[in-house]
Amino acid sequence: MAKDGISFAGTPDLIEWLEGRRDRSMTQESAGIRAKTELGLWRAVLRVELQRQHWTLAEMGLLADVHNGAIISDGVGMIAMGVIDSLHEYPGSYGEKHEVDEDTIKKKVLDLGPAADNALADAIARWWATNADHTREGWASVGIYVRDETLGVGGPVASARFPQQ
Repeated sequence: MAKDGISFAGTPDLIEWLEGRRDRSMTQESAGIRAKTELGLWRAVLRVELQRQHWTLAEMGLLADVHNGAIISDGVGMIAMGVIDSLHEYPGSYGEKHEVDEDTIKKKVLDLGPAADNALADAIARWWATNADHTREGWASVGIYVRDETLGVGGPVASARFPQQ
């Protein structure tokens, strides 16, 4: 059996949870190997959650500006927390700077589930770390889909994935 190079002392409740996940998945993995499986699953969940999100370039500019390159904490709701706090502390300034309606961005971040929020926070931090350009391509390099601006009032969003009918 190959040594994986990562080790940690799991708490009894974590080990019990991993063993339960193993039993329910009908595998014979040890708790350590199951932890590796779960991390792979988590990465896949983050990737899928990120793929489900559609942001404009202006919205990504605002989100990147608010987060300034760091994942705020290891908690849940990092994007929503940072955006809501920043927009409350500096009302109008981020929206005006990035030409984004602040109420719309607040609603969008509050609608993110915990995994989607975490995926977005990680992608923004990776974008800053790689010095990618603030372009559709730059954001795509970290897995974020930047869509075209909404066309028409109340109309569908036009994008490469969902062209306007």
